Amino acid sequence: MKYIKNIFKKISFGNKIFIFNALVFIISLSVLAFSANQISTNTILDKAQRSSIRELKLIDRNISTMKQSIEDYLRLISSEYRLQNTLYSINSDRENNIKENPLEKTKISSLMSSIVSNIISPSTHLIGSSILIGDEVLYSGYDLSNFDTYNTLGADYFKEVKRTQKPIWSSIFPLEYDSGRIENVFAVAKIIIDKETGEDIGTAVVFVDEKEISNIYLKSRSNEDVRFYIIDSNNMIILSDNKSDLYNQAEPVLGISGDEYSALIDSGSFSTRVEKTQYLYSISSFSDLNWNIVSITSLDEIIKESGDITKILLAITILCLLMAFGLSFIISNRIVNPIKTLTRITKQIIEGNMGVRAKINVGGEVGILAKGFNELMDRIEKLIKEVYDKHQKQRETEFKLIQAQINPHFLYNTLEMINSFIALGMTENSERTVKNLSRFYRICLSKGDDVISIGNEVKIIRSYLSIQRLRYTEFMDFELDISNDILKYGIPKLTLQPIIENSIYHGLKNKNEKGRLIIKGMMEKKNIVLEVFDDGIGMTKEMISFALNHGNRDDNHRTSYGLCNISSRLKLLYGNSGRLKIESVIGKYTKVIIRIPPILL
Repeated sequence: MKYIKNIFKKISFGNKIFIFNALVFIISLSVLAFSANQISTNTILDKAQRSSIRELKLIDRNISTMKQSIEDYLRLISSEYRLQNTLYSINSDRENNIKENPLEKTKISSLMSSIVSNIISPSTHLIGSSILIGDEVLYSGYDLSNFDTYNTLGADYFKEVKRTQKPIWSSIFPLEYDSGRIENVFAVAKIIIDKETGEDIGTAVVFVDEKEISNIYLKSRSNEDVRFYIIDSNNMIILSDNKSDLYNQAEPVLGISGDEYSALIDSGSFSTRVEKTQYLYSISSFSDLNWNIVSITSLDEIIKESGDITKILLAITILCLLMAFGLSFIISNRIVNPIKTLTRITKQIIEGNMGVRAKINVGGEVGILAKGFNELMDRIEKLIKEVYDKHQKQRETEFKLIQAQINPHFLYNTLEMINSFIALGMTENSERTVKNLSRFYRICLSKGDDVISIGNEVKIIRSYLSIQRLRYTEFMDFELDISNDILKYGIPKLTLQPIIENSIYHGLKNKNEKGRLIIKGMMEKKNIVLEVFDDGIGMTKEMISFALNHGNRDDNHRTSYGLCNISSRLKLLYGNSGRLKIESVIGKYTKVIIRIPPILL
């Protein structure tokens, strides 16, 4: 990664623009091509899905129509007056055993054949019928004389028919004719109700050929590659193009798992890959018979069509990329040439020719850049002069500050105090004062550094306060509470001493009783905070404002530059991060607070 960055740094600005534009074009066109391909593929798949759903709905309507037609035929049979009279007569005379009277049974069969045939013959869906009283088959037409309808369909089926008194469809089963021919059929049965008495006088059963129902969806499909299946409530295939699929469980025939079949029922459709072929599965529920109609569509042709579209899109994308590269090269050159001119002028300025200016006659952003460059150079020259003047003024201000802080009167008074100690025989006090005075000036004057560590600043004020306490022992005492965590950070030299001097001369000295001077230093919210507190006579707001902006005046009307110059030095060194604040209450206290950022030396 670092190697790549180094290479990129060495590439010219024009080539960087070219590479950037080329990448933008490549990414944009690639995303566009990919999105277009996805959209076209999804559109084709969506179209196939909607087409499949439409076919399923059409099959659903056709089966519903056929179902209604067959049930209407069954109702006609059940309500035919001759059939009702015959069944009523048989039910009324149960003493005659039909099984033991073949001649009577033959007459009844002939009558039934005539009645039922007139109704069933027009319907191509029906391939047989039966009439039952209880569990006894009175009549089975259409070459079904040997077919035992009751036992084949089962007693539970006929109980359900009697309970609902509506047409009931059976599941698919094989129906064997007298000739030995076997057909896959559905049975539809209905109770025959006497119109006069409302009594149950028999059961009518018709048989529907499975092929007749299969023809409904075979005629409905628009694509020969689509396969349709109808599945009953037991997940058994009951209708299919391939008759070998009948009576089998749905999942193996459909080529999906039980979970996938459940998901298909929930979602209505999904696509999946079976043996390297993509298939679209769709399902529609025929709720009247609790059947599910499933269609399976091969998506190979659709995917192939999508692939052709992808190839076209790829060719268009490559052509657009070639055009984009050429356009990017032209644009990068038109942008870079004026910038190269600016670069050449900048090199001349770096070499010391500050008077050179850009002469580029172009519009737009580059023209604004050239004009701004020239104005910037004019301002830089002006600022250089202003900075030089300000630097000179700053040095003068700092010189005055040092003069004010290292007050000759302090040195003179201290020497007088030492002389007095010697005259009075107070040798220990005189020696201590000499040591403190020596330490004070050694740190103040050595090396000439403007910024020293807070630790050295503390040594200065400790020496200074030790001398002042010996001199003003009757009205002053002091306390130092400086955290060790801040001693390593820098501070402008002699920042605290002038503040302490003001506290002594303007606060404590004018107090009628002994006062205290407390100096604290700590780290607070990522800033160094220094406080000088005295319980002297205090200051008014006007005095605070004057001290910060002009300076203090002592009893001899000499101007002290202490607080004003300290505030100026903090702003010069730290900007807005260095602040000096004064809090005071007349007759109670004065507190000077300094905040500076922690900067290691």
